[in-house]
Amino acid sequence: LFGLLAKKKEASIVKVVKPIDNFTSENILRFIKKFSDFGNQVVECFTKGNCFWFAMVLAMEFAGEIYYDPIVGHFATMINGVMYDITGVIENTSDFVSLKEIRKDELLWARLQRDCVDLGVGMEYEV
Repeated sequence: LFGLLAKKKEASIVKVVKPIDNFTSENILRFIKKFSDFGNQVVECFTKGNCFWFAMVLAMEFAGEIYYDPIVGHFATMINGVMYDITGVIENTSDFVSLKEIRKDELLWARLQRDCVDLGVGMEYEV
């Protein structure tokens, strides 16, 4: 895309991905509930294989940081010092490691990209 059309598209993308400002934990939990209210299938979807993608949604929406628990194999999002996933607030966060730290372990990050990020569709993502 060139010229004004490219600038318009770029501006619209910025609007979509700009995180929410001035939110509370209650706002985050209401946002999560909009997904989990659809039932157990949605909760299972984001706790059994797609947790990375829900963590990404929360991170983008609320300017959070993605973390991974290598013991249970689960991604979640730290927002203002509180860890969230599709079930709400995560109480036991002692084993979670930031995605920044995970990326330093090339073998682990390669495995997580293959098994959790790519989901077997054969695409590479910039995360």
